[in-house]
Amino acid sequence: MKKSIAVITISFVLLLSLSIMGEAAPIIVSPDKTTKLGGIDVLSSDMVEYYADTDTAKLIFDGENFHPMYEWNGRENIDAYADNLGVDANGYAHLLISTTNMAQLGNVIFKDGDLVEVAYDYATNRVIGAELFLSEASFSAPEIRDVDIDAVWYLPDTEEIVLSTTNSARLGGVLFRDGDLVKYNPATGMTTLIFSEDMFSNSEADIDAVQCLSNSNILLSTTDMATLGGITFTGGDVVKYNLDTDVATLHFDGSKFDGWGVNVTAIAPIPGAVWLLGSGLLALIGIRRRT
Repeated sequence: MKKSIAVITISFVLLLSLSIMGEAAPIIVSPDKTTKLGGIDVLSSDMVEYYADTDTAKLIFDGENFHPMYEWNGRENIDAYADNLGVDANGYAHLLISTTNMAQLGNVIFKDGDLVEVAYDYATNRVIGAELFLSEASFSAPEIRDVDIDAVWYLPDTEEIVLSTTNSARLGGVLFRDGDLVKYNPATGMTTLIFSEDMFSNSEADIDAVQCLSNSNILLSTTDMATLGGITFTGGDVVKYNLDTDVATLHFDGSKFDGWGVNVTAIAPIPGAVWLLGSGLLALIGIRRRT
């Protein structure tokens, strides 16, 4: 695994990607509550891959890997997840995970403000090992309160992360709001604002899921209804937004969940998918603010 560096919290989870040919690919998602998707039961501690064309789903990460000792109020809730850290020499995929409460994976006990790197065997749906990747101690808040990361994306080219938090926070000397997106380099401690919540028509929008694509496109979701790039969407939806053109389109319809009020709050690529994105996208992005 990578050397531990620092951490945070995050809120619920969705993983999306596009196929190499540019067609819509399956969506990997974790809801904020127990629901059904594609004909199977999905817990807040699970990650499932959903196929819109056949309306079917399969388990990708089994929530049974969490230690039951810390499930005080029912199942754990995965609220941040990234699966594009690569595969190690033993063939195990490396994931980034955070939860809404204190939890344990492998031998690592972590807080809701931490991010852990997990070695995972997709063949058996089993956690092989885990270690702290980022600590919430890296953050400072304008007020005395916990910092909770509710959106994260990993940039493998530079080993940086893109993130957002549930409240205003300070990281690497940069103060940002819950609707902002920042890029953080754990090695240098530098933070850069890449998206301003001022781009939302309702400036109180809280980003709780993000994925960086090519050509200045990002996927994102918010905790509540929001308007961005000409469309209005709910907390269960995911939109594709272009930072250059300020145009958004619906990428995932939250009504696919069985039940009302299910919220999607994190995104990452499909296991084994080939990605042409990474830090190169963010090198070309300036801070977008509504004029």
